[in-house]
Amino acid sequence: MNLEGGTWKVANRTVYDSETHGRYDVTLQQAFELSSNVGMAKLAMSYYSATPSKFLKHLETLGVTDKTGIDLAGEGKPIVYKPGSKYWSNATLPWMSFGYGLAITPLRTAMLYNAVANKGVMMKPYLVNSVVEDGTIIKQFVPQVVNERICSETTLKQLKVCLEGVCINGTAKRLFENAAYKAAGKTGTALVADGKFTYADKVYQSSFAGYFPAENPQYTIVVIIRNKPHAARFYGADVAGPVWKEIADRLYTLHVRESATKQYASLTANDSTPFTYAGAEQDVAYLNKHLQLYKNNTTSVQYAEWLQVQKQQGGVAASLLKYNEATVPNLIGLGLKDATYLCENLGMQVQVRGKGKVKEQSIAAGATIQKGTTITLILN
Repeated sequence: MNLEGGTWKVANRTVYDSETHGRYDVTLQQAFELSSNVGMAKLAMSYYSATPSKFLKHLETLGVTDKTGIDLAGEGKPIVYKPGSKYWSNATLPWMSFGYGLAITPLRTAMLYNAVANKGVMMKPYLVNSVVEDGTIIKQFVPQVVNERICSETTLKQLKVCLEGVCINGTAKRLFENAAYKAAGKTGTALVADGKFTYADKVYQSSFAGYFPAENPQYTIVVIIRNKPHAARFYGADVAGPVWKEIADRLYTLHVRESATKQYASLTANDSTPFTYAGAEQDVAYLNKHLQLYKNNTTSVQYAEWLQVQKQQGGVAASLLKYNEATVPNLIGLGLKDATYLCENLGMQVQVRGKGKVKEQSIAAGATIQKGTTITLILN
């Protein structure tokens, strides 16, 4: 197909590709990888201009025109323009081919990509596995198939190749060139006009939808971000893509099961980041046993009840923390569990703000303890 350099006139309007590429004769796969609006519009017009209802029938088969049926109240019905309605014009079909003229939820998008990853079988999304009362299962929810085949086997294979191609040769190439896993997905960049904003405001919606690992899919992720007017960066690969990859990286590290003989990441340099951690000796000792944080312990540190571990030049050092019942302890660096344990055993009440380790405390360390006093801990 001919991408016309990225612009094409049809139905007295002009279709523009979001990203300038200057390409002309390309394959269908290359058009997909380039995220070409012109390519998709030409395909839709070539096959469905005379019978747009057939195009809509495909959307119905994919479930795009229906609610997902998730176990949440208030799900809205998708908006899809149809021939014969007051919103349908000669330009609707080509624009609908690349995402305009319809509105669906990110969950519906995830449901579709998940079906591609799941060998063409579309599943109904759900949040709750079971309802349990006093140890007895009151209601059980199980995976439910809503469409056993969204398309032919041939089409599915071609689509997977295109989605993987986006991440290898296309608009998401730079995003995944050093990834430890192979991804399959699609970038999206769309202008927004919703009553509050018009197209002239240049508000873009950036998206990335896909699944990974491509050869053995285990997770489907959809990220959609609406940018501010006239944002300097708004392409899907630049805005939504990095968020998608950060989520995928974390999931891959923590949950994706691969061969134990493979090594995908390694620490090649010493951690130069300064840090301070404090906690019960048995907890710190457990971490040290498995992570080898420090090696030169003194006898007093080995038998201390509370320890503080700090990054120092040349290594990590552990030191004794001394607390008594008369004064407020230094809680900086402690986790919430340990800080609460200490304070409540000293007769103080605890209020908490934030998450993480104790960064600040409202009563200074060393102050005389007044039983029943409330101390506020700021975590970060």
